[in-house]
Amino acid sequence: MTNNKMTKPTNTKTNINVESSSEIILECYKKGSQLKIRVISEGYDSELNVRFPRDLREEGALYSVETIEKTKGDYYLVKGNITKIDGDLDSFIAKNSSLDNEQHQTILTEEKASEEITISQDLRKEKNQRAEASLETTSPERLRELAHQDIKLARVVAKNITAPPDLLAELAHSQDKSTRKAVVSNPNTPKETLLELGSQFPEELLDNPIFDLLLLENPNLLAEMPPSTLKSMVKRETVPKAFLDWAVNHGNDDVLIALLRNPQLSQENLVQLTKHNNSQIVEEVKLHINWNEEIENPEEFIRQALRENNLTIPKGKDDIVSSFSGEMISSQWFYDFLSSTDDYVRSAVALNPNTPVALLEKLTTDSHYEVRSAVAWNPNTPVALLEKLATDSHYVVRRCVVENPNTPVALLEKLATDSDYDVRSCLAWNPNTPVALLEKLATDSDSEVRRRLASNPNIPVTVLEKLATDSDSEVRRDLAKNPKTPVTVLEKFATDSDEDVRRDLAKNPNTPVTVLEKFATDSHDWVRCYVASNQNTPVAVLEKLATDSDKYVRSRLASNPNTPVTALEKLATDSDSDYEVRRYVASNPNITLNIKIEVFNSLAKGTRPNLGRLAVFLSPYADVVHLAKNFRSTSWLERWAIAQNPNTPDNTLNYLVKEGNKLVRSAAELNIKQRQDGGK
Repeated sequence: MTNNKMTKPTNTKTNINVESSSEIILECYKKGSQLKIRVISEGYDSELNVRFPRDLREEGALYSVETIEKTKGDYYLVKGNITKIDGDLDSFIAKNSSLDNEQHQTILTEEKASEEITISQDLRKEKNQRAEASLETTSPERLRELAHQDIKLARVVAKNITAPPDLLAELAHSQDKSTRKAVVSNPNTPKETLLELGSQFPEELLDNPIFDLLLLENPNLLAEMPPSTLKSMVKRETVPKAFLDWAVNHGNDDVLIALLRNPQLSQENLVQLTKHNNSQIVEEVKLHINWNEEIENPEEFIRQALRENNLTIPKGKDDIVSSFSGEMISSQWFYDFLSSTDDYVRSAVALNPNTPVALLEKLTTDSHYEVRSAVAWNPNTPVALLEKLATDSHYVVRRCVVENPNTPVALLEKLATDSDYDVRSCLAWNPNTPVALLEKLATDSDSEVRRRLASNPNIPVTVLEKLATDSDSEVRRDLAKNPKTPVTVLEKFATDSDEDVRRDLAKNPNTPVTVLEKFATDSHDWVRCYVASNQNTPVAVLEKLATDSDKYVRSRLASNPNTPVTALEKLATDSDSDYEVRRYVASNPNITLNIKIEVFNSLAKGTRPNLGRLAVFLSPYADVVHLAKNFRSTSWLERWAIAQNPNTPDNTLNYLVKEGNKLVRSAAELNIKQRQDGGK
């Protein structure tokens, strides 16, 4: 959204409309303790906030920008260059607009006299106040008053070495970074405040002349320092060697991991750390740039690290990892990454129709029967593997072979005599089971077998009508969801007093549309759930269910292959905390690449290293924001993955190339070189 009209700030006497100017004017003002930005050009809502860099904000300042856009969050977003208007607004407008000189001169003449007086007085007042704020003779009360007046004066007060300690402690909580930095540099700042802010400004803390005195007064100061500050300090190349030696001997595990990112560690320090009982620390030592032993095969070392890493996948994100890892992670690293996951994730990968056959063959020998069962269930598993799994010692694996739609008839006939009723039940349900076997199973003494038979889509209508009068309500439920059940029977089930029968009726693809539309507003959540998953539910009904208050309804909708892309895009950003809805979006076969990328990148959310984050950082689809935000990860594997990622910003690579970890540094150097060579 752009507008070519601008006006002067509302505190001036005359508004100036500049029809041909391409500039938009913004004003910085103070609201409470915060600095806000608003648009003062005509044609914009001055009540809306403007997203604007905090470091550029100065109370009372004016800025010109090329373009602003109104976002869905009801605020303006600045686009293009930002220029601070150093002189008066009239001169700026005269320079940048197409008003004819005579008209503009008339306006200037009307206001110039009064404005020059006001501006001169304001500048003189501001200059005097800044001088007051910097003078060591200014009273504490006056310094406090000036600090509370505006941010520019607060910055000056924060540098004044006579500022009261309690005032400096108060300014330490300012939202202005420059103010907080000045507080850390001030020798009059209380010790507790200095140490607390040291995590944000370790260099300033080290340079503060009072810091050496504090060390002399209290030799145990490093031990009493907040862990976050200590970690920030030991990573700095400028930290004194004595600090490094102390950290090696007394730092906790988190401090030592931070310390190992410092390229100034000596060989003596590193040798001492190899005796630590934390395997991660010992591993990081051997990866340090100053360690005297080279890694013979860096690629194999990384493969082994991927296989043996102790990272975990946060609850709710494992399905996204298993759904997208095969597509999103380079095949160079995928098998090594997968071997480090638990049996649940391997099972999910075995179920994924996109999993390569070569990997399925490997998983048929997995020690966990759940993984072998998943292979047996996968519709892309070759017949040769199904024949092997049909003789598996675990009944669940054999059951999954029966349920696989690609299992050949000859193999089903062999499994019809299986001693386990569960295997026979699954055979009764299988749509590929021959009619002769179905008729035989209709007289099975086990009700579970008859239930599964009632849900078989290929069962003869005569058998279905017979089962409709079965005394077992579970059998009627399965009939209600069987697509072969005649419509006349389905309509009778629509008024069944058993809510479970109604629920299963909602599953049936042949249920009349009028029934589905009625069930879409049913008070029973599970009825709406199956309306949402029914592939014959009208699109208009599906779109309405995208805003259903129940997350399980939205989850079922996300799994429906007929759900329109517009609804899937909305569900891909669902706010449910346990990723329930997004997990089902991930399994939808019709999602676009953009939706896949959106869901996959959600794995990177969170601050603790985990396999979900690592999966994103290994992907060429990784969002630049996540790469730039997490390059300080405590996991060297995550930092290495970011360093080698083709999407990592240049400024992030410039930081990682100075890493203490040799593999991280090497990956960053190679990435930079490849970009430079590609630009030739």
